[in-house]
Amino acid sequence: MSKRRKSSGRRPQQRTRKKQSQPRQSLLQRLAGQRKRILLIVAVIAFAVAAYYQIDRLGKPSVEERLASARHNLMLGRVQDAIVDYHRVLNELPDNEQLQYEQYLAQTRAGAVSSPGADQVVAAAQRVKNRGSYPLLGSVLLAQMYQQTAESDAAAAEALPALEQAAALNDSAAQVALYEVLAMHYREAANFDSSLLVSKAAIGIATALDDSFHVAVSQLTAGIAALHIDSLEFAGEVFHRLIGYTGISSGEIVPVATVALADRYEKSGQSDSALFYLRRVETRLRPNARDAVAAYGFTVMGNTKCAQGEHDAGTEFLERGIEVYRLLGNVYEGMLAMNSIAACYRDARDWYNARKYYMAAGNLAKEYGHSELNLYSADLNVRFLKELSQSDYKRSGEEGLELAAQFSRRE
Repeated sequence: MSKRRKSSGRRPQQRTRKKQSQPRQSLLQRLAGQRKRILLIVAVIAFAVAAYYQIDRLGKPSVEERLASARHNLMLGRVQDAIVDYHRVLNELPDNEQLQYEQYLAQTRAGAVSSPGADQVVAAAQRVKNRGSYPLLGSVLLAQMYQQTAESDAAAAEALPALEQAAALNDSAAQVALYEVLAMHYREAANFDSSLLVSKAAIGIATALDDSFHVAVSQLTAGIAALHIDSLEFAGEVFHRLIGYTGISSGEIVPVATVALADRYEKSGQSDSALFYLRRVETRLRPNARDAVAAYGFTVMGNTKCAQGEHDAGTEFLERGIEVYRLLGNVYEGMLAMNSIAACYRDARDWYNARKYYMAAGNLAKEYGHSELNLYSADLNVRFLKELSQSDYKRSGEEGLELAAQFSRRE
């Protein structure tokens, strides 16, 4: 009896020990599994954080890339973008005095369109050219400011050597900017072949840069140069593309291109097509308008009306164009308009005014070295002597000389 009791008393103890060991083993296993999972999660998070910072670092431009962007933006006229870039560069290099010169140049360039602002830009550009780490930037800004302030010869003198430097450095932005300066210089000097040539070079580089604004600017200059050398087919193709331009400064580029397209049709004897495009810009041709688009539009409208035999309307528009060209100081285009109105008055047999304007254009042509625009021939003079009284002959000549003097004074 007692043996059974002892034996039966130990069995429950053994069963109890087995029941206690199972939960301890299960807990250890669970803790080990949780530890593995925690380590795995930590590893994944660490990898994700490292990857994020690596991608973030790779996505941001370096200081050198940011500086190149600042310089290119400044040369291509994106001044506010340049200012932002310089600010970020100087956050990294706050003690770089040469970059501070460049930042100041960008700040003075913003909004400077005439003296004294233009003088400040010129001084800042000179300092960058002479003391900066990238002298080409100073040269480009100097050439641009000289062109902007009607110092065309000084602009060309600065641009030509700078263009060689830009080519050596493979600086495409500088090349575009300098070609544009030279294209305008040649255009103002009536060297339209050279203007067309350098404009095409600018178009090619700007296209490679995917810069639609500078492509449009250079296309406009190229098209106008082509008009002057009677390359009408090329000019027409350019202007047809430009009237659909919708990018930066389209409000100024498209009206000029539209008038130029009308000019192309007028020159080819298609007056109806010329009038069609002139009507598209009629809001820019108000009688009191005083800008370059108006001057050009008045002249093309006048030539078109004269070609259609509407001499009174034609001479009225041409007189408006001549007056605006005088106010703008654009002597070359003024001479062209004077010859046009003289021819219109001659066709209308108004010999007095025909002599007046031929005299004005001829005297300006002699003064400014454009002998090709002096159309006052010996045969014309004989005709004027025949058709005019002695007093009218004298007075028409005097008025022509006075008109030429007004252009020379650039009032």
